Amino acid sequence: MAVSTSSWKELRSVLDSDKKLLKKPNLPLMANQLNSLSLRMQDEELPRHAAVCHVEEAHLYQKMGNPNEERKQYATAASMLNNTIPTDMMNRSRGLTSLEAAKALVGCNQYEMAQEHAQRAVRLLEGEFYTYTRAVYLLAEIHFYLSEWEHLLADIDDLWMSVMKTRPKSVAGRRILKDLEVMTVLILQKSQVPRSLVAESYVTFSKDTIPLQYQH
Repeated sequence: MAVSTSSWKELRSVLDSDKKLLKKPNLPLMANQLNSLSLRMQDEELPRHAAVCHVEEAHLYQKMGNPNEERKQYATAASMLNNTIPTDMMNRSRGLTSLEAAKALVGCNQYEMAQEHAQRAVRLLEGEFYTYTRAVYLLAEIHFYLSEWEHLLADIDDLWMSVMKTRPKSVAGRRILKDLEVMTVLILQKSQVPRSLVAESYVTFSKDTIPLQYQH
């Protein structure tokens, strides 16, 4: 997950250079940077992220008035996404198997063994909202039983990000956000985690910090 986050930050940095008002963006250089970033993401086995780079490259070539290269980049992105379909199906099957194994081990109070399977399920099911959410909830439950409070807070952060990116206005999404508020308060009461760390997570979930377009 850290590798993925680093790559996205670099992508954001490249794209932000196109928005600077006092400096004319170097579009060819940006295209080369995106291409290099795509290659690195492919090495990191992140084909969907690499495809995003090529879509952004296509946008740059459109600005440069190069329709042939624009079409080429869109075709590359489409091919990458198409090639992920068999892998996605395999990962989903493996992820669901790991999720069921983790559930069974939790039922036997084998939390440390369950943690390994739950972490694998979270990794393999990323991108599928409902199964991914179930996996992270289970991992959070395991961290609760193991009294791993900081890891539990990280699980809450992951759930919050997943909801805000994909289901902020849905009934399920709003229910999860409410659950996360309650979970954060319970962690504060139960654990020895520094109050400042818990408070930081709690503020994240409060209504005042949710963008206006997500509020009802």
